Amino acid sequence: MTLQRLSRRMGIPLRRLSETINRVHGRNFSQVMNEYRIEEAKRLLSQTDARITDIMLESGFQTKSNFNREFLRLTGVSPSVWRSQYPLQEQATASARLPEESH
Repeated sequence: MTLQRLSRRMGIPLRRLSETINRVHGRNFSQVMNEYRIEEAKRLLSQTDARITDIMLESGFQTKSNFNREFLRLTGVSPSVWRSQYPLQEQATASARLPEESH
């Protein structure tokens, strides 16, 4: 999604939309979008076992360097460290349901 595309879809002049986003969020459109994309990446990292490159693309980043830089800037850790700190929720849930072995 680009600011230009959003402007056209909403029928709002580009400059007005940009100024409104800046005023409401205190950040520009690209910063807001990157924050949204990183939130999506965090969700995918903690809820799927998809490759980090696939998560990068799925969350809207085109380059690994930009993804890693933004992820580190917003979370303080790399995507791989994030994943290791927040293991798959499905695995934790499944492990909790396994019956104990009898000896």
